[in-house]
Amino acid sequence: MWTDKNRTETWDGDETLVDQPTTFDVVNTYAVIVGQAQVVKSVTTSYGATVTKGVFTKISDTGAHGYSRSVTTVDYSFNGLGQMTGATGRTVGDQNSEVWSDKNRNNTWDADETVLTPVLERDEHVRGDPRAGGRGDVRDDEHGGEGGWDGVRD
Repeated sequence: MWTDKNRTETWDGDETLVDQPTTFDVVNTYAVIVGQAQVVKSVTTSYGATVTKGVFTKISDTGAHGYSRSVTTVDYSFNGLGQMTGATGRTVGDQNSEVWSDKNRNNTWDADETVLTPVLERDEHVRGDPRAGGRGDVRDDEHGGEGGWDGVRD
């Protein structure tokens, strides 16, 4: 993402790139099913980060510019033969970042032009049979409303 000063929709060398590094952690829970280790639960937690001399540090202050957090949890189910029969998942997250909108188009940041983005929470549930191509029903609360299963992934 960049600040498109001349509004050409093409990045020019003098336009500022917006960089948002991320740090994440993945925790998998395994079970032995029919003699094989299988992942039965996976939790991925991601945070916006700062980078200093190659060291990533997560931004944990929810009020800080650039704060973002996302937690994705997936539970996998198996039958008595050890075959995966489905998966359910959920992603929740929030963010806090400032975005500049040049209201008067003077290419100068004025104090009244800072816009804080709203906190975003996205909750997507996926369930399905991987033997059928892995595509199942999808409920996307951000777009589909309360419990609206539309079967289509954005």
